Amino acid sequence: MQGLHVNNRPLTGSNIVIMFQKDSTRTRCAFEVAAADLGASCTYIGPTGSNFGKKESVEDTAMVLGQMYDGIEFRGFKQSDVEALAKYSGVPVW
Repeated sequence: MQGLHVNNRPLTGSNIVIMFQKDSTRTRCAFEVAAADLGASCTYIGPTGSNFGKKESVEDTAMVLGQMYDGIEFRGFKQSDVEALAKYSGVPVW
């Protein structure tokens, strides 16, 4: 449509954390490419890169990530972890 300004990179300046408790090549690549295409920066935290739910509580981790990032992509084992991340982070969780 001529004359309309469309922002093709609406997440420019945003930071997203991709946090996996279980690895997935396709999911990681899909989120990293999508974030880059939309203008966001990503940080990947793999299964061995965090004490999420062990030495660090889910709630504390969520609050810290919510202060640093604009969104959290989580691939884990429990739906309750997704819900806690969403509740305590204050940012979108996918």
